[in-house]
Amino acid sequence: MQDKEKNLLQSNQKSSQFEHSVKPRLEAIVRLKQTLDQDFTLYSYLPRYYSFHTQIQADYLISSAASPANFVFIIKSNQSDDLSFCDFVCCSAFTQNTRDYRENQRARTLLKKERIHIFTKESVALFDRLNNQE
Repeated sequence: MQDKEKNLLQSNQKSSQFEHSVKPRLEAIVRLKQTLDQDFTLYSYLPRYYSFHTQIQADYLISSAASPANFVFIIKSNQSDDLSFCDFVCCSAFTQNTRDYRENQRARTLLKKERIHIFTKESVALFDRLNNQE
């Protein structure tokens, strides 16, 4: 890391919002692949059922099984071109703080989980309950 980048990182870490807003997001992004590859719970995202207010707009919520929980918010992609292979897009991710975004959310049953390389379109099934592969 160059001196300029180190200074920028150090000044950002001293900012008033770093610990509360920036750091939890960076931690979740660093662990995003791990969160998706390991056990997690998928929820329909219905923010109207929270006891708190949030401005996050998403269709689904993924919560990691590890502690502290990582929350990954997913939206359905509106892309309609033939080159679009990714149907869902991450719109927010962060590590759990004082709010539990799983509160009053409806858990979904995940029947199949696979990792797809977007450019090569190669896929690896992580599990498939439809065909009894775990």
